[in-house]
Amino acid sequence: MLGILYAEVNAVGGVFLLFMILNKNTRKFSIQPFGQQIFNLLMITNLAILTFDAAMWLIDKQPGDTLRIINLAVSTVYYILNPVMCFLCLIYTDSKVFENKPALIKRMRYYSIPGIISIVLSVMSLFNGWFFTVSRDNVYSRGKLFVVMVVISFVYLLGAVFIVARDIIKNGWSKTKYIDFPIMFFLLLIIGVTLLQILFYGISLIWITSAVACGYVYLNLQNGLISTDYLTKLNNRPRLDIYLERRLRSWQGDTLLFAVMLDLDGFKTINDLYGHISGDEALEVAGKVLRKSCNRDFDFLARMGGDEFIIVGERESIEEIEALIAKIQNNFAEVNRSKVLKFKLEASIGYSLFKKSDDVKSFLDAADGEMYKIKQAKKVKSEQG
Repeated sequence: MLGILYAEVNAVGGVFLLFMILNKNTRKFSIQPFGQQIFNLLMITNLAILTFDAAMWLIDKQPGDTLRIINLAVSTVYYILNPVMCFLCLIYTDSKVFENKPALIKRMRYYSIPGIISIVLSVMSLFNGWFFTVSRDNVYSRGKLFVVMVVISFVYLLGAVFIVARDIIKNGWSKTKYIDFPIMFFLLLIIGVTLLQILFYGISLIWITSAVACGYVYLNLQNGLISTDYLTKLNNRPRLDIYLERRLRSWQGDTLLFAVMLDLDGFKTINDLYGHISGDEALEVAGKVLRKSCNRDFDFLARMGGDEFIIVGERESIEEIEALIAKIQNNFAEVNRSKVLKFKLEASIGYSLFKKSDDVKSFLDAADGEMYKIKQAKKVKSEQG
């Protein structure tokens, strides 16, 4: 009877998660930031855990060798997914606090080590019962090394709490609360319920609580961040502001952090001569050119507003940054050669390098100033014939 009750509760949580997952994936015109992609994977993992947890409750103690084999398989996957879920909590927190995908990918090699150990031990438990056992009567019970899986999961969760707490202490509550509070609430809620479940063996509330916590983050952080410019399919200005605020704080100085500012030449003339539909077409094509030219895994692309665009990224040398600008210009030239537009589309491009003394405004102003110099030089050259 208790198993059926927990299975029903898990089903409610599963439907709740499925709704959020499907709602995200039907946004055809939305660019998903890396953190949002991790959050999607986190919800999918949570849904899988709820499903396997429900199966364990329904199958446990039911007679038959086939059901015992299924119980063993389901329990193994369940134990594999537990630390994976906590690992995703950690990397999601890292992605939101630091907004530094290249650095996170490097750190993930170290983050994944405890999880890999737990996965190996979960599989080995089929033969030695370290994490769990299923008796010949098909009765599930915790194994003698169950605490190892718990410790590994807590290492991930507490690591995430540490990242958020350090961010709050270092940068102040007023600057961090909109990102950090929902994440901290999410983490502490899971930790609290996990402790209760460890102390009171037989209850199963962790993953339904996690589903509720995902809903809280979804409403307060993920769903509240409309991050895409509808026309160009690039990030929009609000998303840029949030990204820069955290990205600049996490920069370690080991690479060149740059901002490339781009402004379409003669955009007003295009609107005046060919109409605003053609102007929108110019913006769409510009967005495609930037996506084609940049490293989409690591470069951050956004429409600043109007006909201005920005690329924020890291390179090892100035030559690489200038090569990127040349590639953008070449791709604009290719568009013009193809004659897909009834007008010529060109851009003025300038860039700045981030310095530790910079803030967001000075960083962007420097790039904008360099771009303006290029634009003025083109104008003077045009007037001189």
